[in-house]
Amino acid sequence: MVERDTNGDGKADQTAFFDDLGKIRKLETDSNSDGRMDTVLYYDEEILMRVERDMDFDGLIDCTDYFDKGKRQRQERINRSKKVYQRTLFDENEQPFLLKKDTSGNGAFDTLYYMKKGEISEVTADTDGNGMVNIRTIYKNGKPAEQRTDEDENGKYERIVFYNQEGLPERSGHDIDKDGEPEVFRFYRKETVVKETKDTNRDGKTDIETLFKDGSSAEQSRDSNFDGVFDIVTIFKNDKPVSQTIDTDFDNKTDRTIRFDSEGRVIEIREHAKHSGKFNRISLFNKGVLARVEHDMDGDGFFETISLYQNDKIYLQTRDQNRNGKPDITTFLNAGEEKERVEIDSDSNGKTDTWQFYNKGRLVRLDKDENNDGRADVKEYYNNIGKRVKSETCNGSAGKSCLTWYYDDAENPVRAEQDGNGDGRIDTWFLYSKGRIASVQEDSNKDGKADIWETYDASGALIRREKDLNYDGKPDISDTR
Repeated sequence: MVERDTNGDGKADQTAFFDDLGKIRKLETDSNSDGRMDTVLYYDEEILMRVERDMDFDGLIDCTDYFDKGKRQRQERINRSKKVYQRTLFDENEQPFLLKKDTSGNGAFDTLYYMKKGEISEVTADTDGNGMVNIRTIYKNGKPAEQRTDEDENGKYERIVFYNQEGLPERSGHDIDKDGEPEVFRFYRKETVVKETKDTNRDGKTDIETLFKDGSSAEQSRDSNFDGVFDIVTIFKNDKPVSQTIDTDFDNKTDRTIRFDSEGRVIEIREHAKHSGKFNRISLFNKGVLARVEHDMDGDGFFETISLYQNDKIYLQTRDQNRNGKPDITTFLNAGEEKERVEIDSDSNGKTDTWQFYNKGRLVRLDKDENNDGRADVKEYYNNIGKRVKSETCNGSAGKSCLTWYYDDAENPVRAEQDGNGDGRIDTWFLYSKGRIASVQEDSNKDGKADIWETYDASGALIRREKDLNYDGKPDISDTR
C-alpha cells in the first residue's frame, strides 16, 4: 500500500494497493479533501477494469464505470436503494451511444437516449411504464428537431412538435379527436405559443385562429359557416373577452358588436338591421344578465321601443311612436313573458286612453277613454278565441247613461241594454236578429219591467209600437204602421 499527498495539505488523499508481484490492484482518491475516499479504480493485471465514484460526496458509491481492455464499456448510476437508475453504453471509441434512464423508480428503464459521435440523435420515453414508447424525439446537431407523442399507444401520434435550429419549439400539430390527423396547430416564439389554428370540420381550412401575447389569448378569429372567411373576431385581455365583432349574415360586413366587462361577462350588444349598416338594436346587460333592449324598428335612427328584462325574461316594453321622448304604448308581461296589460296613449297627449287586458296572451278586455277624463268610457270583452262578446259604453260620470252590447260568434249584436239615467238599473232593451234591430223594450217608470214595446221589420223600419199605460206588464194600446 502506498499513500500520497497530491495537493500538499499534509494529508494523504491517494492510496494505491498492490498485489504480491507489485502490480497495482486498486487506487483510492479523495478528490475534495474531505478525508473520505470518493473515487476507487480497480485493476486486473494493471489494466483498468472498474471505477467507482461518490459523485455527491455522501460516503456512498453512486456511479460505476466498467472497462474492457482498458476502454470504458458502460456506466451505471445508483440510487440510495442501490438500484441502477441510469445506464450509459459506450462504443469502441468510448463515445456514448445509448443512455437508459429509470425516471419513475420502478426498476425499468423508461427513457432511452440514442447518440452518435457523443451527441444525442433520438430519445424515446415510456411514460406509463408498460414497456411501449409514447414519446419519440429526433435530434439534429445535438438539439431537438422533432417530437412525436402517441398517448394511447395505438400507433397514431396525437402530438407532433417541430423545433428550430436553436432547439426551441417552432410549431406543433395536435390530433384532439384521435383520428390520426392533426386538426390543431400551434406556433411558438421563444417557447411560448403565439398562434393556434383549428380545423374543426376537417376540410383542410382553418376555422379558428387564436393569437397570443405574453402567454395569454389576445385575439381569436372564427369561421362559423366554414366558407373560408372569418366572421367572428374576439379581442381578449388577461384571457377574458373584451370585445367581439360578428358578421351574422356572412356578407363580409360587421353587423353585431359585443362588449364585455372585466370578468368577461357581456355588458352590451349592438346589432345592425340587415344590410343597413346602422345599429338598430342595443341590448344592455347587468353582470352578464340581460336587463334592457333598445330597438329602432323602422331604421330612422331613433330607438322607439324599450324592453326591460328580469331573470332573462321581458316584463315591460314601451314604444314612443311619435319620438317625443314619452312612451305611447306600454306593455306589461307576466313571468311567462305573456302580455297581461297594454296601456296606450293614442293621441300622444301624455295620458293613457286605451287599456288592453290579456289572459294567457289572449285579449280579454279593451277599455277606451274617449273624452280624456282619465276614465274608461268604452269597455269591450272578448272570449278565448278573440271574438268580442260584450261591450259597454258609458261617459264615465256618475248619473249618466251606459249602454251594454252582447254579440254572437260572428260578432253581430244580439242584444243591447241601456241604463239611461245612470241609476244602475236597465231601462231599455234592444233585441237584434241576424245583426239587425228587431225590437226595443223600454221601462219608462223605472220599475224594472218593460212598458213600451217597439217592433221593427227586416229593413229596420218601425212597424208596431205598444204601450202599457197601467204598468201591469200588458200592452194597453198598439200602433201599427
